[in-house]
Amino acid sequence: MGRPLRILLRWLNTLVQPARTVTDAHLAFTNGLTLCLLLERLRPGARLIRFHRACTRGTALPNIESALALVWSHGPQHRAMPSAEQILDGAPRTLLLRFTDELYTLFVVRPALARLPAATRWLHRV
Repeated sequence: MGRPLRILLRWLNTLVQPARTVTDAHLAFTNGLTLCLLLERLRPGARLIRFHRACTRGTALPNIESALALVWSHGPQHRAMPSAEQILDGAPRTLLLRFTDELYTLFVVRPALARLPAATRWLHRV
């Protein structure tokens, strides 16, 4: 995994409830609702939730699949993308942690790097 787990965990805990620990960070998105809420917060205007009470496998999977469709549209690394069933089952742990790292890269790091040249343009004029 690229980023240290504690950095990802701190980022994740600022966005989701209940707060996760190192041992259960990979289970943060198993109901699908948390993943949809996270992505809706990171991409204002996106409406991903199909079922607000994802109590069963049949209601959680459509939420997860709609969230994954949004993530795929941002060009993630294929090796970091789990299937909807893997997210729902919470396994394998390493893949789900890699997925969390990929979310951080796609929705936090890439936009910050894209804004960097505009933010430092004044430096080139000095």
